Amino acid sequence: MALCLELKSDTLLDFFFLSLDTIKEVAAILGDHETELNSRSFYLHLNARCALILSQGTSITTTCSADRASLAHYILGRLDSLVDRGIIPPADASTSCQFPHMQALNKLWTSYGKDETLSRFLYTKSCINFGSLKEQRELLTGLKRCEDYFVPEFRDDYRLDEPPTWKRRSEPPYESFIAAQSLFQALEVAGRCLCPHTYAARFCIKTHRDSDLNEEYDFSLFLGTDKRWQDAHFHTVKKTHSTVSFAIEDGPRSSRRETSRTGRKEVKILCDSIKKIQQNFPTYRLKFLVENNILWKLQSEPSNTANIITHAITLQRFMAEESSKLTEKTKRILAVLLSYAVLHLHQTPWLNSSWGPANIIFLRTPSGTPLQPYIELKVLQFGNDILNNTSNPIADNNDDDDDEDFDPDDFMFHPYPSLVALAAMLIELHLARRLQTIAHAHNLEYNEDMNDCAKYIATAAVFDKCKDDISEQTREAIDKCLNPNIDIDDNRNQLDAHQLRSVIYKDIVSRLEYELEHTFSYIKIETLDTEAQKLDLTRWGQPIADKETIQDWHADHGLSVSRVRTPLNDQSRESQRSKDSTLKRANHANDFKFFDDQSVASDISSTSRDAYLAWKKTYRPVYDRLIEGDSVKVPVKIAVLDTGVDKSHRDYEAQEERIQRGESFIPGCRQKDDVSDRCGHGTHVAGLLLDYAPDAELYIAKICDLEPPKPATVAKAIDRAVNEWKVDVISMSFGFPSREVDGYELLEQSIKRASNQNVLLFAAASNNGANTKRAYPARHPDIICIHSTKANGAPSDFNPLPLLGDNFATIGEAVESAWPVGLCDRKRNVNCTASKSGTSFATPIASGIAAALLQYARAKLHPKEAQQLKQSQFMKAVLKAVSIRSQGYDYIAPSLHPDSPFGKGENSLNSRIRDAMKDV
Repeated sequence: MALCLELKSDTLLDFFFLSLDTIKEVAAILGDHETELNSRSFYLHLNARCALILSQGTSITTTCSADRASLAHYILGRLDSLVDRGIIPPADASTSCQFPHMQALNKLWTSYGKDETLSRFLYTKSCINFGSLKEQRELLTGLKRCEDYFVPEFRDDYRLDEPPTWKRRSEPPYESFIAAQSLFQALEVAGRCLCPHTYAARFCIKTHRDSDLNEEYDFSLFLGTDKRWQDAHFHTVKKTHSTVSFAIEDGPRSSRRETSRTGRKEVKILCDSIKKIQQNFPTYRLKFLVENNILWKLQSEPSNTANIITHAITLQRFMAEESSKLTEKTKRILAVLLSYAVLHLHQTPWLNSSWGPANIIFLRTPSGTPLQPYIELKVLQFGNDILNNTSNPIADNNDDDDDEDFDPDDFMFHPYPSLVALAAMLIELHLARRLQTIAHAHNLEYNEDMNDCAKYIATAAVFDKCKDDISEQTREAIDKCLNPNIDIDDNRNQLDAHQLRSVIYKDIVSRLEYELEHTFSYIKIETLDTEAQKLDLTRWGQPIADKETIQDWHADHGLSVSRVRTPLNDQSRESQRSKDSTLKRANHANDFKFFDDQSVASDISSTSRDAYLAWKKTYRPVYDRLIEGDSVKVPVKIAVLDTGVDKSHRDYEAQEERIQRGESFIPGCRQKDDVSDRCGHGTHVAGLLLDYAPDAELYIAKICDLEPPKPATVAKAIDRAVNEWKVDVISMSFGFPSREVDGYELLEQSIKRASNQNVLLFAAASNNGANTKRAYPARHPDIICIHSTKANGAPSDFNPLPLLGDNFATIGEAVESAWPVGLCDRKRNVNCTASKSGTSFATPIASGIAAALLQYARAKLHPKEAQQLKQSQFMKAVLKAVSIRSQGYDYIAPSLHPDSPFGKGENSLNSRIRDAMKDV
């Protein structure tokens, strides 16, 4: 029965609770599928607030006060406005229902079965719009007011403005703070010498969560003298005494006699130890312990980093030049690590006045830039009495009762500049822009040369302007950092160092932990120190291949098939496939995560390779039927934007005439016709286009080599392919994680120009599964986005979730193609091939099939129809008409089976194509 215009209070509340239950489930489903942090945080809090009110629903429905009824009426009005009017059945559109859209949503929602989660998700995404960030916050505010009236007895125990408790962990022990202080004291004593040099240090930032259980702490540093850096390691353990001691890892409680057998020696002059190891053991790392603030040297050990660090990049420079490479994951991880630096090192000499993006560094290696920040102290200030200086500078200046010099402006300061610096870095990370840039956009001033007082005022002003763009928990953490009264309790008493540390953890660190773990549930804070350094900061957080991984890269990829001179002839491949193949061990094995191929650890089995070859075998007869003998008068032109090709590979030598043009678009490249492939990705992709479009002409646009390209480079390549090469199809097996990349608007403009000139553009979806949405430019409406499947048509696990509309997919697992000769061991991989998985390799296959359909249309359909098929909307319609709907994806699998559109004869196929194009 429809709700009448005048509702009784009890009926109103019944409907209110029913609607809240619907919205609660909507929020839960949308939150489970959402990866964008702000939206996911909103859904979480919407679900929580609805759940809290519903938990008390039974006890209050019979006693509805006027205030409750008024609030319920207000919330229902807000919810009703969120629902698209299109969901109201025509028969109910004229009813006098007070909240007709919400009523219709409730009815529809209850009609779904429990196993129809995907249907619910897709439907709710299309029919509910929660509005802007401001509107979302207004809705949450309204629900929060409901809590005051509906659950007063629980109000003191449940506060959404408190840090989330779903995964609250205990505060790290205070001993980590003491250990950091003691380490500096020990270095200070041993570092005093008469040598004409200063010491520098690079202090590795860690959570030390893996040390909390036994209260042992490991510190990793690089000590610098005379512009040389020495790897050093310190191990700590807390004894039962009040002092902190550093002990040998094998036996922290061993006797002095047992310890001496390890070669322990007290360090009198620190630089002597550094000079000696640099002269005699340059690839070794120093090992130290401290006992009662005395530095002891242990036996050195081989270093994992001594010979591989190339140079350092500061966070300041990274944010200025490469901030587009930040992802939600790397932002959150870095935010947590930086907050732990303040937690562990606050008011120690390690966190001096230079603390900020200019002295946060990352160490580059040949295989990447680990997400492992260091604090760089260019000069260790030994001898200064700053270790225990925890006094309030303003309080010190006002001990005298004489206040003649008092100025109210004296209180416009923040007593802890390190917290202000942390706030500034959190703002920069979250918005992926320098603070100066953000300030300029709001007509504010900010620069690194400001004094602490001016910097605090400027940072607070910037935060006030942009805080609505920052996710809730990060916003609360930044707000706490900028609170000048952070060390004052509710009774106006100043907190001691231990109490202040507790506040920093509860109100800052734990909030950032929460956002990281809630967004990426597979990340655990307890293992963050180990896992973070495996990610490459400058490669969008992709895994870094360590030395062993690089050496065994071929094995991890299952690269063990061969290739013959003639494309699509698989008999020789099958005879060779049983032999192991390997690739030369390349340092850049993992550099190309800009391209949407699967991870290094993927295991491609021989069964998967067999399945791919069987799938591929069914395609050639289809192509031969579509393209008869000499019917190719005007070949289809395909441009491939990638890492180039290896023209010396015998597959390319055999078909040299098909590669019409090749040009490098890498900035600064002197030889524009040099498209040699140093990676392998481009050779593999181009080989697939030769396989699946055997009569097409290929144009090679090399857009990058050892570094991901900028969008402007890709745009330039697209423009050349369209305007000069006059191609019909462009294949792009890559993706940017965000549109917030410098120059991306240039790429979007070139895509639009290409589409307007009837050029078909294909792009890879992405390989992060449900963790992320489609990459860019695959999200662009003029792009045909390609996902991956197994040989049986089942969607690949690494696909992003299907969206409403087109979700084209074709085989992308265990895909075999050419591999550069120079990257292969010719003795074990005679034909130089590789088997790879990812949407990168489904994309050229789909592009080749589309090219075959274009070639067919030119021969069998009317010229006007053939020309129309070059428009993306018509090609999408035709691809959908010849595909199979499978688990939310449009699976493209040409075969001559009677059930396939390609197996029913030419007239049937022509009719299917024409019918599809008529519906556009």
